[in-house]
Amino acid sequence: MKHILLIILMLVALVALGCGDSGGSDSTESDADSDGDGDSDSDGDSDSDGDSDSDGDSDSDGDSDSDGDSDTDGDSDSDGDSDSDGDSDSDGDSDSDGDSDTDGDSDSDGDSDSDGDSDSDGDGVVYDCGIPDIGDGGKSKPSGSAGGLKILNWAGFKGAVSYTFDDNNSSQLNNWDTLMGLDVNFTFYLQTNKDISNAKWKQAQDKGHEIGNHTGSHDCGSIAQGNQALEAIYGKIYTLAAPNGDTAGCRNGAQQVHFIDRNVAGGIVKPGQGDAFDLSSTIAANGNSFNQHAESARDQGGWGIYCIHGFEGGNDGAYQPISLDAFTNGVKAQKGHGDMWIDSVVNIGAYWMGQKSATATGTSLTWNLPNNFPEGKCLRITVDGGDVYQDNQKVAWNEHGYYEVSLDKGEVTVK
Repeated sequence: MKHILLIILMLVALVALGCGDSGGSDSTESDADSDGDGDSDSDGDSDSDGDSDSDGDSDSDGDSDSDGDSDTDGDSDSDGDSDSDGDSDSDGDSDSDGDSDTDGDSDSDGDSDSDGDSDSDGDGVVYDCGIPDIGDGGKSKPSGSAGGLKILNWAGFKGAVSYTFDDNNSSQLNNWDTLMGLDVNFTFYLQTNKDISNAKWKQAQDKGHEIGNHTGSHDCGSIAQGNQALEAIYGKIYTLAAPNGDTAGCRNGAQQVHFIDRNVAGGIVKPGQGDAFDLSSTIAANGNSFNQHAESARDQGGWGIYCIHGFEGGNDGAYQPISLDAFTNGVKAQKGHGDMWIDSVVNIGAYWMGQKSATATGTSLTWNLPNNFPEGKCLRITVDGGDVYQDNQKVAWNEHGYYEVSLDKGEVTVK
């Protein structure tokens, strides 16, 4: 028993000596254990921060560091990620670009992204213009000399086609599911002395179809009346279908509130040609002849516009009605080509007008758009090489083979 007590007393003494040693200066022994934690401290640093340090790293910041990562920035780091940029990072994502990232999206390009467009590829602005892609992806950015700027006709498609419907005819509504099932954008020209409040028209607009003006009482004197009634329900109305194709009689009224007026005189619209207030269209033929107008547009590299009043059947006598089968087969044929831009008059018309109003040199492009022109529209351009800029912001290369530039900006520069 005496031996046991003696051993206990010796251990107590040793512990007491060790505690007294930890408060001193350890300036002569680099391999001594001066922090009292029971491990071997041979890194030559002084560990006197009073925190729990069990990770084996250098910890002199005074915070609690038990995550096993390197934490030398002086901020609060409890997310378990690598944080060495010196900013406040509490979102749990990887933020190593050195910029302020408070928008909740992935921003790793190193620039300031506050313009509302998509800028996530690290190589410029991407505008959301709603034009369908054309061709295969994977095309490399041009690497030649800066210059050679050109506008692509019809956004790079071989041609374009628009299917427009006049008079809010009952046969259009009766075949609504079939029309919507074709999955292309149409233009519906509504006459406001008929029912314009049917929920289907609004549903169509919400899906991307255009609501256009066909006047208040089917005459040029009621353009403003029709426009006002439509805008109260559908917002800004951009295009008109002149009643009876009377674009001459409707010109002055149309120019006040719209940027396009469609006729029914026939013909194909060509890039850079034509009169926006006498825009060519053709009244749809029936049967096997229906698709010929679109095929002519494709062959000529132009824009074919159809005027359709309604389908066979209905209770209000559509003018020159056509077979629903002829129509659906024609639309499917154009979709099947894969190289025709099928869209509303406002969408294709904005592209046509933007190109028509543009002045280009090898390294720049400017344009003067007409009154009542829609916002958010674009052109597609190609260059020999260099980078494309708008408002001093670089525009991203699209791997389908072009740059998409915003008509809202007013200019493009290649440098």
